[in-house]
Amino acid sequence: MKPLATLVALVALVLAPGPAAADDMRFLEDDYRSPQNFAFELRLGPYYPAVDDELATAEPFRETFGDNSRLRIGLEFDWQFLSTPVGSLGVGVAAGLMRFVGNSRFEGSGERSSEETTLNVFPIVASVVARLDFAMREWQVPLVLYGKAGVADYLWFVEDGSGKAHADGPSGRPDAVIGQEDTFGVELASGIAFLLDFLEPGAARKLDADSGVNHSYLFLEVLVASIDGLGERDVMIFSDTTWNTGLLLEF
Repeated sequence: MKPLATLVALVALVLAPGPAAADDMRFLEDDYRSPQNFAFELRLGPYYPAVDDELATAEPFRETFGDNSRLRIGLEFDWQFLSTPVGSLGVGVAAGLMRFVGNSRFEGSGERSSEETTLNVFPIVASVVARLDFAMREWQVPLVLYGKAGVADYLWFVEDGSGKAHADGPSGRPDAVIGQEDTFGVELASGIAFLLDFLEPGAARKLDADSGVNHSYLFLEVLVASIDGLGERDVMIFSDTTWNTGLLLEF
């Protein structure tokens, strides 16, 4: 694999003009394709966890970090172990990052601290991935539907203004979500991917020949994350329903 050459070729694939005639839709021919067994995703989207949902009146998360979603970025690697006439089935591992920064309130007085509190969240997900690419291969429709189901472990820790993580602050510290733990749950996702090869078939063939990337896509998906501890009590809840977009490469 040649990362720099791959990146340059992808940019050319998206931006370069090319003929749109149906007889140039030869990007699916097997005579130039390298073997395809894996997929890689780079994704991003908004996220706001339901930390305060189980609390009757208090909203420590919102009071500390506000009520705006933060950016969740992530990477995923899939092994497409089964190819069928209608699509592929695979297993994948994904990792991500979210950061929430705010000023918590002192217990009792309710005054805001001048010291920032940072909540770092690292979602790790193992999933089964099904992609339906029959229409793309048989009818040259540049759209692929897919679905995912997986188990997730959200690792998290809180840092104070000095950058130190701590579990339980001493008396007088701001009343915030202080700790370091993890929360288990499940994630379900469904989306649609647009085949970039369709825009410039010649560049797609060259990308395959040079770097082994069979197909590249832009995708949009809906994510339902139920991160509530799977029945465990006294855990930080990170559930949310949101969306992601990103780049998918099959190779």
